[in-house]
Amino acid sequence: MRKENPTRLFFVLIIFSCIFCYSLKKLEIANDSKTEKIVFSIKFEYFGIDAKKIEELITIPLEEKLFELDSIYEIKSSCQFNQSVTTVWFAEKSNKDLCFLNIQRITEEIYETLPTDVQRPQITSTSIDDKSSICITLDCSKDYIEKNLKQKFESIDGVSEVVISGGENLQLAISFDNFQSSKLNISPFDISNTIANINSNNLQVVHQNEKFKTPYFFKNKNSSIQDFSKAEIFLEQNVKLSNIANLSYAPQEKNDILLLNEKESVFINIKTLSNANLIFISEQCKKILNDKNLMSTNPIIIYDEGKILKTNFISVLKILIQTILISSVLIFLFYQSFSLCVLIIVEILLCLLWTLGTLTILNFPITANSLSGIAISVGIIADVPLIIIELFFSSKKDFFENTKRTTPSIIISSITTVLVLIPLSYMQKIIPGILSIVISFVLMFLYSIILSLCFLPTFLLLLKSSSKQKSKKCNLNFQSKLTAFKNLLLQKIITLITKSFKTTLAFKIIFFTTCIFSLVLIFSLHKKIETPSLSKIIFASIEFNPEKEKSQIQKEILPFLNFLQSNEKIDFVKTEISKGKADLEIVYLSNSQNEVLTEIQQKSNLIPNGFLYLPTASQKSKTAKTTSVQIAVMGSEESKCRQIAKTAAQFISEQKLSLQTVLNFKDEEIYFTFKPDKIFLAKNNYLTSNLAKQIRFNTFGAVIDKFFIPKNQPQTEVDIKLNSSSPKTLDNVQNTHIVLNSTSLPLSALGSFKKSSIPSKIYRLNSRPVAYFCVELNSSTLQKDFQTIKQKLNELKIDENYSFVYPKSFEEKTKNYNTLIVLIFLCMLLIYLFLTAQNENFLTSLKILFLIPSSIFLPLLLRFIMQQNLSLGDFVGIVLLSGLCVNNGIYITSSFQKKLLDKIQSKLESILITSTSTILASFPMMIFSTDSFNQDLSFFMFWGTLFALASSLFLFPNILHHKMNDYLVH
Repeated sequence: MRKENPTRLFFVLIIFSCIFCYSLKKLEIANDSKTEKIVFSIKFEYFGIDAKKIEELITIPLEEKLFELDSIYEIKSSCQFNQSVTTVWFAEKSNKDLCFLNIQRITEEIYETLPTDVQRPQITSTSIDDKSSICITLDCSKDYIEKNLKQKFESIDGVSEVVISGGENLQLAISFDNFQSSKLNISPFDISNTIANINSNNLQVVHQNEKFKTPYFFKNKNSSIQDFSKAEIFLEQNVKLSNIANLSYAPQEKNDILLLNEKESVFINIKTLSNANLIFISEQCKKILNDKNLMSTNPIIIYDEGKILKTNFISVLKILIQTILISSVLIFLFYQSFSLCVLIIVEILLCLLWTLGTLTILNFPITANSLSGIAISVGIIADVPLIIIELFFSSKKDFFENTKRTTPSIIISSITTVLVLIPLSYMQKIIPGILSIVISFVLMFLYSIILSLCFLPTFLLLLKSSSKQKSKKCNLNFQSKLTAFKNLLLQKIITLITKSFKTTLAFKIIFFTTCIFSLVLIFSLHKKIETPSLSKIIFASIEFNPEKEKSQIQKEILPFLNFLQSNEKIDFVKTEISKGKADLEIVYLSNSQNEVLTEIQQKSNLIPNGFLYLPTASQKSKTAKTTSVQIAVMGSEESKCRQIAKTAAQFISEQKLSLQTVLNFKDEEIYFTFKPDKIFLAKNNYLTSNLAKQIRFNTFGAVIDKFFIPKNQPQTEVDIKLNSSSPKTLDNVQNTHIVLNSTSLPLSALGSFKKSSIPSKIYRLNSRPVAYFCVELNSSTLQKDFQTIKQKLNELKIDENYSFVYPKSFEEKTKNYNTLIVLIFLCMLLIYLFLTAQNENFLTSLKILFLIPSSIFLPLLLRFIMQQNLSLGDFVGIVLLSGLCVNNGIYITSSFQKKLLDKIQSKLESILITSTSTILASFPMMIFSTDSFNQDLSFFMFWGTLFALASSLFLFPNILHHKMNDYLVH
């Protein structure tokens, strides 16, 4: 290495920095994309049809067609009264557009074969069960939101679906008098056909002669409700529709009641794609909500995941600034040079600038995880420049020559640091943001080496020559005290190391004991498989008798809702009430979810007739959380699956294998079924299917057409629904008159009524009936408890055609976790082979490698003492620490001194300051980070680097040392 022209180097830095600054024009702040599989949901609606019939008519044929597609990962379906929902998962590498086109084609084929009153299917690119990323409530009509806001939200890039829930949907209700119409021999079919004829799409005819072919269009759309009233039903005598029916605009009957803190509200639920930029979507939604031309009222944002991610991003940015300041203060305390401190800060800032610029050029968004990787690297990238500075102060004449001689060890230690990052690339399926951490860390490290080896030596000489011409501004007394303290500290450490050589055997035992116990702790400590959610939302449900009406449920849960609203720890309570059930989304303010859960559980007695289901508060720790795992029983008959699921759930509860066990299905609902007299119908040449349609028109109503209200622009499209005006009581239904071949007969004369039961909801998995139940497990012992449950369930005796099916995603995470542990050990082997190839000494390389398990002993021990399990952040910390702790061993063994003590002494200051910088740089993130992953990662970096420093100075030298005057053969 030779001295370069400082002016030339300065301009090279300026040129590169300008290029990266320019690239920052395209800088994008985002969240890390999830790596979920491609998913689509298909929803069919068929009013007045029970779950069994919908399963037979729609769900099973649809599933059979879908299974013919390639790359199918999983198919889940649910059938209930009026609707069928099928969710399809494709493999990650599938072509999303092609998957959608195939689903669209299959769905259309199925739809063409179905009865005409089946509603057109809806296809969405998310799971129906997925929760929304943003939930907003507005004090305005649902119609206003549909016309003015929904389309704007849907146009935001990354939004998959916008669901407007609550409020009222307007419809054109045609309420006919069944008795009067049947007297005139007018069936609901006649009314429906009349509406269809007078409200059909534009008709086209063609006028053609020898030379020309001219189309003629006839507008046949009604423009007002009066046009429908004047419509005549053409029979033997023409009857105006208004004579037998009332026509009016009326709100549709609500399937659900939606409340916000007890008040009925309208909600905008925004669902996003798995790879969507939630921060961008959040900002775009705010722009729409802040548009005074659109908004007539102030919106309330119930929750917003993008806002939480942005807050986390800002938090990490502050931590990054704190880390840079701590590193600069540390450098100043060691070298008492303000100019040198500025020089190092400039290098760190240049690394930061170049890294952000490179990420932008490579089209990587800047995320909180990117900044986390940069913040962690700040303390580590200081290693190389500090080694160069140490050489600068220790070398009087041969600075460049000594730097050249040290460069190989710097590069070798850097390569080992990068080598350990290889396993992290396999963690992307478990931690979506880990790739951002790795890339930003590697870039910072790479640019630090380039700047330190190519630019820093020349600028240090320039700084030295400049400082000779200026008077020292630093207080000489303070400077001398710092120097004296530093020298005293170094001398004390050398003295302790020397004393340790007198009890080499004891230190060897301690070293290998820490290595062994670290391996034992890694395998014995439980693993936290689930990644924690940033959103502070508790999803709860209250189960009632399946037949209980929505209005009655609303009355019964009112005291409980009053308690939730008055609780200071709770911000919002969104309640969705449907028949037999109430679902709650509780947005809490407290940092401890367990505190809120405990208080809610204590008030469950406010719902005497309902069962409250919510995540169970852990008894072991105030900060511990629970995870709900859904288990399915699959077989040939749905009823048998339910029976086995009940037995299994009861067995798990009795054995106390879970905190809570809940069935995901209710008891069968009571129905009155009508059994027609098929012989009588056959004699009258009347089809059973036509009778069923007439009953459905009278009892449940049916959407028979669409109508545009020409009120304002754009026009509002509403359903035209035909329904009997008679109250829907059993007596009225039995006396409903049916027009049978121009004869009016009561329904009771055409068959008999029977009380029976039927499933309210049917579940299917991969084209087979299933019954689900959930077990609530402590997240800290999740893997162990789940394996125990799995083992116990496999011991239960069930029929051959039935089996327990466990969540694929959970099994995959467990498998990936175990693979990660294997990869960590393979990475250590890779480091060992690399070191051996470099120093050609198998034993020395092995001794250096033992620094890894020894260094991680302290953080593992602390986890064991605090009864905390290993998280994903801990494992990433272990991987990063593995590359750093071996560097101290490399620096010592690669020293050009001959005696071991001299080797340590020559590298002591470098090891001390680089380790201290890493320790202090990890401290702000460990204390101030709002993300548990970053907290766990920095926890391992802080305590691990601290113990690595002690291990490399006091334990490691003793396994290299035999006698006091031995030389280390290198």
